[in-house]
Parts: sequence; C-alpha cells; structure tokens
Amino acid sequence: MSDAAHRRQQAAALRSSAGETKSATLRDLLIGMADALESRELRAQIDQRGQGRVPTSGVWARLSAGRRTKIVPVVNLAIGGAGIEGDVPWPVGAEVAFELLDHDLSAPARVMWAGNGMAGLLFFHSPESRLAINHLLARLRRSPAAGDDD
Repeated sequence: MSDAAHRRQQAAALRSSAGETKSATLRDLLIGMADALESRELRAQIDQRGQGRVPTSGVWARLSAGRRTKIVPVVNLAIGGAGIEGDVPWPVGAEVAFELLDHDLSAPARVMWAGNGMAGLLFFHSPESRLAINHLLARLRRSPAAGDDD
C-alpha cells in the first residue's frame, strides 16, 4: 500500500472513530488529526503537480466568502491554483470563491497558505473551469507580458 493510500485509510478510520465517540473533545481531536493527514496528502499532491506556474502581470481576482470580498493581484497562475499578493481576511483552510476579473474564469478555491502579504489558493475545478483555465494559461504562456488583455 502506498503512503498516500495509507494516509487516506488512516484519515477515514479517524473520522469513523470520531463519529462513534460521545466526547466532544475527543471527537474534535480525531477530526483534527484526520484533517492534518488529508492536508499532508493535499500538500504532497500540490508539490508533485508537474505543471508550471505562469507568472502574471496586471491580472486581478475577486475573492469572496460569506460577506467578505477582496480584490487582489494574481502573481502566478497554474491549473491547480494561484498565488496572490495581499493579506486575505480568511484563515488557512477557508473555502473562497475565486473569480478572475477581465477573464471568463471562476472556481471555488481553498486558502492553502498565507503570510507576509501573500497567499496560495488551491482550485476545485468543474470541467468548465478546468477548460477555461487551460485556455487562459495557454494565452498567458504565449504572451510576452503575461496577463495583459489580448
């Protein structure tokens, strides 16, 4: 069994145990441990993503969650996510709506890391958003000033 499969199996067992316990403290601990295992697996997938990030200039995104919205510059973009500049008002792990301004692309995303005025987002693609970002990345790779409008 691979390490990844083993971590997924451990996380599932922890979640199952959490559902069976009556202690709220123990349940929260077990769920936290499962989340940590799943986050480790997610980080491993991101680190092995194989597709490069495209540096961007002049590309802006709207991030929204709940009643909060923030417009931020996008510093790089990849099929799996984006690097943004600016502090985000959401904690690591928060799910946000990501919408590129001036481009036909939106996707749900998760804040994977944040600090020092930067943040990294992981996209959860629909087939439509995956196709849209592939087209946009192809245009950005061809453009000498990545992100400038066609």
